[in-house]
Amino acid sequence: MLRTRLTVHLYDCPLWQHAAAAQVLAHHSLHDGRVPLDTATPFVRDTAPAGSGAGYVASALLGAAPGASFVLWEDPTGSALGDLQAYAPRLGRFTAACDSNGEVVFTLDQVLAVIERTTLSHGTDIAASMQYAMGRPWMDDWGRCLEAMREAADGQWPPVAG
Repeated sequence: MLRTRLTVHLYDCPLWQHAAAAQVLAHHSLHDGRVPLDTATPFVRDTAPAGSGAGYVASALLGAAPGASFVLWEDPTGSALGDLQAYAPRLGRFTAACDSNGEVVFTLDQVLAVIERTTLSHGTDIAASMQYAMGRPWMDDWGRCLEAMREAADGQWPPVAG
């Protein structure tokens, strides 16, 4: 059986949903289940069964902690691309194929479909349509939250316990 890496960045989670999110992460061998969760640190499983991770973990997190925001991906294996899942309550869910860094990967047919949908809907900003299709709003949300954590840590990044 092929194995792959599964990476979860649970970057924002209401405190009252930490226990439920921790249970999901523990069930998928990503965390020991203790709360509160450290939202500044990614949860990683290096030996996840290929093809079994990202979508299931994302659905379980959505069910258990609907107020949480996360970005997670399963690395590619062999000739198969990885799977990127992102969710923020105000944006909804985003899913795409990805590389081993969690970067969205598109085929030419998918790029052409975005261009066609944009022009058929009388849109003129193909770049904005491509950015949306590549998950830019979700990645920007994640980036803003990480930046806020860095600022709150007063230059101590990653935060130092003490």
